[in-house]
Amino acid sequence: MCDITGLEQKPIAVLISALGKGDGEGVNNLRELSEGCPVCMLAAIRQSILQYYHCDEDGDSGYRVKFEFKDEKNMF
Repeated sequence: MCDITGLEQKPIAVLISALGKGDGEGVNNLRELSEGCPVCMLAAIRQSILQYYHCDEDGDSGYRVKFEFKDEKNMF
């Protein structure tokens, strides 16, 4: 999708790093770094461990990144 829109695709490791803990701030960071490209955002989320399982220091588990591909695509 980046090729079609003329955007520069960022390395996946950089995108995953921008996601941070996968919270709202991390998703916003990812959106900014990927220039809103929903395909890049989805790729980073899918390849991060956050999609599957997260356990923080307090023992809370089952965290999932809140991301709606259709909404992101429509905003793009």
